[in-house]
Amino acid sequence: MDEVFGEENFRNEITWRREVARGMKTHSEFYSKNADSIFIYTKNNNAIWNGSQTKKLYSKQEAKDNFYEDHIGFYSTSHIGTYTNDSLIKFNNNNRLHTTKGGVITIENGILRTSAGTIRLKYYLEKENGHYFKMSSVDNIWEDIRGIAMVGESERVDYSTQKPEALLERIIKASSNENMVVCDFFGGSGVTSKVANDLNRRFIHCDIGINSIQTVRDRLVEAKADFKILEVQDGLNLFRNPIQTMDKLSTMIDGLNTKNPQGINSFWFGTIVNSKYGTVPVYIPDLTNSTKKVLDIVAINEIINKEIHGFDDFSGDIKKVIVYYVDIVDFDEIQKFIKDNNQTLIEIELKDLKQVLDFVVVDDTVEFSLKEDEILFEVKINTFYSDRLKQKINEYNSKQALKEQGSHISISDDGLELIEYISLDCTHDNGIWQSDSEIKIDKNGFISIDGAKTKRFWDGTINSSNKPKRLKIRNIAGDEIIETFIKC
Repeated sequence: MDEVFGEENFRNEITWRREVARGMKTHSEFYSKNADSIFIYTKNNNAIWNGSQTKKLYSKQEAKDNFYEDHIGFYSTSHIGTYTNDSLIKFNNNNRLHTTKGGVITIENGILRTSAGTIRLKYYLEKENGHYFKMSSVDNIWEDIRGIAMVGESERVDYSTQKPEALLERIIKASSNENMVVCDFFGGSGVTSKVANDLNRRFIHCDIGINSIQTVRDRLVEAKADFKILEVQDGLNLFRNPIQTMDKLSTMIDGLNTKNPQGINSFWFGTIVNSKYGTVPVYIPDLTNSTKKVLDIVAINEIINKEIHGFDDFSGDIKKVIVYYVDIVDFDEIQKFIKDNNQTLIEIELKDLKQVLDFVVVDDTVEFSLKEDEILFEVKINTFYSDRLKQKINEYNSKQALKEQGSHISISDDGLELIEYISLDCTHDNGIWQSDSEIKIDKNGFISIDGAKTKRFWDGTINSSNKPKRLKIRNIAGDEIIETFIKC
């Protein structure tokens, strides 16, 4: 955050205490964790700030112990400040003035005075559901907003990182005005977008997970929000299995030979033989190491001054190297750095690895059949197979096998339990997806049909009143595949 906004633009740290149920016991060895930190940054000194107020609740006994009481109710006091004499007289007529030290208020010749002590202004507590409360300014300790486990079931969507709507409502109200844009670049279950829409703000929700996009889509549809879903093809979704991707790169790049000639060390992924340049070493970042995906000045400096200068002992004549990157800090800045610092005659070509990897995904596979009767079309999933999920489950089972009482996960022959969502598009052959019929399967196997929860178990079928043109399936890891029905 310091790098994004500037360290000087850090404003405050909020401690949000997520209230637990009364009587709940914790068994943590080193204190239970019941708070999150919220950091406030601004872009500059002209940031929006609307402040916040909250209700401070008191029982009747707490009110008696902490406040004054008269025939109207309980009250607190504050200094009268710069109120005029006429205003103080009006306050006095409405029983809004209090004197310390037992003083008596009098009005002589139109001037309000007290016989002793000082005059203070009364602020009465309001009453609600048997409790008394007063509005007070919110500071950086938040104890009045319950965690998601404590809110009503209608708000919970069983998303692990979900936050309560009241939390985002306070943040958005304080930091923006109506019609402004609220962005959440790690959007999760979409609480930010939903609340922003409720508060008449525009919103941008970003997330790399398909689960997130589907969850926020359903939430925004229910809220009757106007929105569009746009897919950004940046290749990052292809690195869900980076080891597998690294293994396949040698076949994805034309002419790449991963058996390096003598003299080129393991820093280089392989070489390409070019009729003009001869042997061209190729660098590919290690996709299993997130710190290697960004090409910055430090990384290119290491390539120039450590690796390229190390070609002195190479038996051939290196004229060019290719450096692939996933992300780059500033392309022009890197090019300028190369020009200013590369003292060799070796040309350095920068290439975006995402151009190689875009759309190269090992898809899940599905076998299905379509049956038609007089009023319905029924699609039956016969088998579903996911290589990625199989690897994950095998990895888990291998670890569990080392434990004395480790559990074991098995997959049925049809693999239906690996599916969490299925949808039929009866409108389009391609392009934007329209879900004309859909089923969601919860963790217990019960299904929701077009958003309506049922007590039916998932049996591998989905129906539609119109003939389906495309089928979409999402597995329990969030990966999706789309199959097109063969035209008859």
